[in-house]
Amino acid sequence: MKILSKLTIVLLSVCAGITATAQCWEMVRTGANHCIAIKNNGTLWAWGSNSDGQLGSGGSSDIWTPYQIGVDNDWSTVGTGKSSTHNLAIKDNGTLWAWGYNFYGQLGNVPGAEELLPIQIGTDANWSKVACGMFFSIAIKTDGTLWGWGSNNFGQVNNYKPHVDFFLFDAKGDGYGGNGIAFDWSILKKYDNQKPYFLAGGISLDNLDVLETIIPKPYAMDVNSKFEIEPALKDIEKLEELLDKIRPIEV
Repeated sequence: MKILSKLTIVLLSVCAGITATAQCWEMVRTGANHCIAIKNNGTLWAWGSNSDGQLGSGGSSDIWTPYQIGVDNDWSTVGTGKSSTHNLAIKDNGTLWAWGYNFYGQLGNVPGAEELLPIQIGTDANWSKVACGMFFSIAIKTDGTLWGWGSNNFGQVNNYKPHVDFFLFDAKGDGYGGNGIAFDWSILKKYDNQKPYFLAGGISLDNLDVLETIIPKPYAMDVNSKFEIEPALKDIEKLEELLDKIRPIEV
């Protein structure tokens, strides 16, 4: 019995030590290809792809293990989106912060270059909740008002319509083409179809059924990595199967 009692005490001590040193994550959000998290001590962490500065490290190199962003320990909430390479966060004092991709002004400041470190957006200190879309952001203040900024569907292409014959809608990836990332085709339901468009972005034999839900239909499709045996070498059998499937859809 004495041996058992000593063993029990040792196990309890070990378990207590594990609990005391455990990684205590309070909140985790996933973006297009990165993760943002807050620990219960209020520190902010990130890891994954850093193509647009979305990890807040001050650079653009990918980081594959959790990396602490700065030294502040007063972060209360963070938001990103499944198609986003930008992030929003709120501190305990209610201020709003943002970093990452900013071509459409989705960070809440002047559209342009990426922000590689968290920057404060405005001076208001009554922000409560945040969320991110691919190229836009949404937030709620403590008074219950709803706010939004960034890309407004296809408004950003209007200036180009008089000068082009087609648009190409593709998914943003870390490299140039052939990245296999699927475009969010659901947003095309709001396209006004004043210009015909080419569709690209992760098209495969497994997701062609999505084409049946898209109105207007694309003028043409660009197929790439999902139909290749190796770079620049297409799989003829897969292409023939593709043609058999899309003909009834009348792309």
